[in-house]
Amino acid sequence: MYTCTELVLVRHGEAHCNRDQTIQGLHTCQGLIPRGRDQVRRLADRLCAEAVDRPFRALYASPVRRAHETAALIGHALGLTRRVEPDLREPDYGAAEGLTWREALDAFNGIPAAEPDCPLALGAETWRHYLDRAKLALSTILERHPGERILVIGHGETIVAAAALFLGLPADHRQTAHFAARPASITRWQQQPLAELVPTDQTRWVLLSHNEITEH
Repeated sequence: MYTCTELVLVRHGEAHCNRDQTIQGLHTCQGLIPRGRDQVRRLADRLCAEAVDRPFRALYASPVRRAHETAALIGHALGLTRRVEPDLREPDYGAAEGLTWREALDAFNGIPAAEPDCPLALGAETWRHYLDRAKLALSTILERHPGERILVIGHGETIVAAAALFLGLPADHRQTAHFAARPASITRWQQQPLAELVPTDQTRWVLLSHNEITEH
């Protein structure tokens, strides 16, 4: 019998913004490209095979179109209704939405990873603010599902936020370390007892895998 809470994080499949290197947020995202849909279908097959041994009890998704489309494909395969969690969306980029990343970075005139309290553009969200809301969203989801296996479909930043939550990383951690995740990749965290051989009620979060890719 499984009693450990397990969080399975999936980055959305390859999208127009990835291919074009543009910033596309909640209101401008054009969704997945055909290659991205193929990636997600392969991933969905893999998750269905896994779920035979331990089913997923809930599926949460960012409201951004590319994540929403990814969750729709996976949810259909697993027979799960996706729940949209607004605070799982990627950082709000304000006036930078619609620009290429090169244009946005040239205008910023700095290195965003080194400045967690400086917004990328007018009206944008700081990295620190994003981390706070994303960590709170993840914590709230976990509190709803103790001892269950949960699937969260989000962004590369969602996976970084989970690492920051479980490892207690400061907002400026990207200056020294980063958690890169490819489209349609899987990252797994599980809550386990602090000690395996000594009885204890204390638990800790264990990174089981990161950036798993489903091949052809």
